[in-house]
Formats: sequence, C-alpha cells, structure tokens
Amino acid sequence: MVKIKQNIPLILYTTFNIGGKAKFFVEVKSVEELAEAIKFKRDNRLPHFVLGGGSNILVSDDGFDGLVIKIDIRGLWINDLRSRLSTGVVLRVRAGEMWDDIVRASVERGLTGIEYLSGIPGTVGGAVVQNIGAYGQSLSDMIESVGVFDVKTGELKELPALECGFAYRGSIFKHNPRYIVVSVILKLTPSEQSVSGYHDIINYFKGKPVPGSREARKAVLKIRGMKGMLIKTSGAPFKTAGSFFKNPIVDRTTFQKIIAMIPEDEKRPWYWRQQDSGTKLAAAKLLEEAGFKKGFRLENAGISPKHSLSLVNLGNASASDIIKLAERVKTAVYDKFGVNLEAEVEYVQSLST
Repeated sequence: MVKIKQNIPLILYTTFNIGGKAKFFVEVKSVEELAEAIKFKRDNRLPHFVLGGGSNILVSDDGFDGLVIKIDIRGLWINDLRSRLSTGVVLRVRAGEMWDDIVRASVERGLTGIEYLSGIPGTVGGAVVQNIGAYGQSLSDMIESVGVFDVKTGELKELPALECGFAYRGSIFKHNPRYIVVSVILKLTPSEQSVSGYHDIINYFKGKPVPGSREARKAVLKIRGMKGMLIKTSGAPFKTAGSFFKNPIVDRTTFQKIIAMIPEDEKRPWYWRQQDSGTKLAAAKLLEEAGFKKGFRLENAGISPKHSLSLVNLGNASASDIIKLAERVKTAVYDKFGVNLEAEVEYVQSLST
C-alpha cells in the first residue's frame, strides 16, 4: 500500500528550490504502486503531475492542487547483442534511475551514443519526456522504445520510438498526461571513437587524438562545469533549472535580419544551419545582445554569472520572480530581433491557477 502524504512543500524536490505545496504527494517504487496512486487520483478526481528529479521545472508559488507522483522505479539491464549480424548493446532502464548514472555506466563499457549527454541532471524518465540533447547528440536517436503506464486503461504498453512524437526538447509525454514513462530501451554502439561536430568539443580536443566515450564524457563534464551547468544539490551559491529557453529556429528572412545585427564569431558560433533550410540560433547570444549579460539581477532572480541562458534563484526568489525575469527577457529579445523565445523549463501549476 502506497503512502499518500498531504501538503508537501515542493521546494524540497526542485533544483530551483522554488514552489508551493502539493495537496497530495506520493513516491512510487514499482509499477504496482504507480497503479495504486492512479487509483487514488481517480477515486478523488484529482489532476496529477509526474515528478522526476525536479531539474527542469518551475513550480508555482501556489503549489499543485492535486496529486504529485514522484517516480522512483529503479533498474538497469544490459544485453550485449554483438554478433556477426549486429554491433548493438541494448540497455533497458527504468524511469527512476538518475540519468547521469546511466551515462557513466555506458561509457565504462566503452559504448557510444549518449556520452555527450553527460552531466545533465534528473531522472531517466524526465530525460525521455524532455528528449534531452547536447553537443550534437539527441536522446531520441538512441531510443528503441518506451515503456509507459496508460492512465486511461491502467495497462502497460511499449511504444516504438516512432510513436513517441520526439522533437526538439519534446515528446508526446511532455503535454499528454495519459502516458507515464516507466522505462526505456536504448541501443548503443561499442566504439573506440566518439565524434562530435560541436565547437566546444572540437576546440577541447584540438591537436589531440579522437576521443573515446570516456574521454568525451570527461570533456563534457569539464565544459559544463565551467559554464555552471552542473546542478548541485548543496553548496551552490544559487539554484537553477539549467537552460531556461530553447534555441529558436528561424526562417531565412529573420536570420538575414539578425546576422546583419550580430557579427559572426568563429571562436563562438551562435547559429547552425538546419536541413529544412531553417537556422537554429543560440538563445544565449540573443539574450546577451538584448542586454541580459551574465550576472544580470532582477530582485531575487538573475542570470548565472557563468551561463547567460541559465536563470537562477539568488537566494529567496519566488516563481513569480523567475517568471517576471523570463518575461522581461522574452520581450527584449522579441523587440530587438523579432524572435519569440520558448521556455525549455516546464511551469507546473494547478489548472485553476
């Protein structure tokens, strides 16, 4: 029998260290306990929110007037399929595992495919929902299928990757509460070389041999650390949810307007051509050019002194403080460049809020 708690401060479960209380809160360690939690939700006609590591969310100051379900379903199984016909190694991972633990386990076995996703905080379930990506790698490229609990039918299902609606920093799970991610199957490749076309990685290994996955992971952790993008649970001078905005993709006309305003920088590229003729822009660059430099402060909220895309809680910020800063940033970027920034961080609030 799962233990349903009441009036639990969500500030304790988010890396922003912000948020009101959950009316009901439950931590589940198995699919059976998840089914019990969903039954409680149905019996009491409650909305629900699924919580992973709390690293990519901003919880309303009013909290959540429903049931918050924290997923702590653990397990990792590795099946080596290497043969004359296949070179893949399959990992089945349950949603409550910490994402970076899985990356570490994979590189220790000499596997490639997710090494550049090192240092990203949160759980495996959250990583799937968000379709995390970094330094030229995207999690969805390695996913074979996703195990989900169907809230509507109470059944377990295995959805092929093509049915998961993966897109840039998103999936069908992000805005569809019907499916709760409980596991994922990844297919990785054994290789002695790990290649990335991302400028930070190229610069790091310039003049050095092509790295393996272990060396690539070490490089990513070092780079993320220098940018202040390794989220710590204690000892940090401020709290953050990481990158607050997505990198926008713009059409040719908009890009031509912007490139006339911002000089090119070979040492720090700020745009990338896409296959569909669009151009992806570095949101961090747009923020800086719109006047929001590293270290900018607005009351108790601010911008990280190490990374301009990271909004931070400087001590006692409320969700309203963060939103106020985010809206000011969005307005300034739109007024100067005509680009609408979209939040990568999910805002959690009750439907009536």
